[in-house]
Amino acid sequence: MYANLRPSIERTLARVLRGRPQEFEDLLQITYERVIRTVAAGNFEGRSQLKTWAGAIAAHVATDYLRRKSCEARLFEGLGADSIDPPLPTRTPEGQLEARSEVRKALGVLSRMKPRYAKAIVLHDVFGHSVPQVAERLGINTGAARSTLRRARREFMQRCSYTLRPCSQGS
Repeated sequence: MYANLRPSIERTLARVLRGRPQEFEDLLQITYERVIRTVAAGNFEGRSQLKTWAGAIAAHVATDYLRRKSCEARLFEGLGADSIDPPLPTRTPEGQLEARSEVRKALGVLSRMKPRYAKAIVLHDVFGHSVPQVAERLGINTGAARSTLRRARREFMQRCSYTLRPCSQGS
């Protein structure tokens, strides 16, 4: 199966990614894992050829990768290697100081939360991972990931309302 699917998956990944990034082999393995997991779960219905279906999964994997890279690039744009300061849309020094202060406060709130809750918020709301991807990274099912994310957001907002006035006012 591996040898038969590899050309189709590689072509699809290279086409969507417009080349072969450093993570290409990792994305190839992620695609194989998803194909195997889906086949093992009995979710391949055979309405298309396995190669075509695996190519579609590869396209999803590549799209998720590009979305995640874009989100991460926006998040860390303009930051120095040792800086935790956010990219700042405002140009005034007062606005920059206020934004940095809010990021530090939010990090403080996250650090006091249950680690699983903090991870769920960061993975989904900051890095843009889908709920199934959050579930996979946390080692739980999708329903549990949705529930965890809901609880995490609720806890985050409660902690914000007690400690961060600007956060609870509409950030």
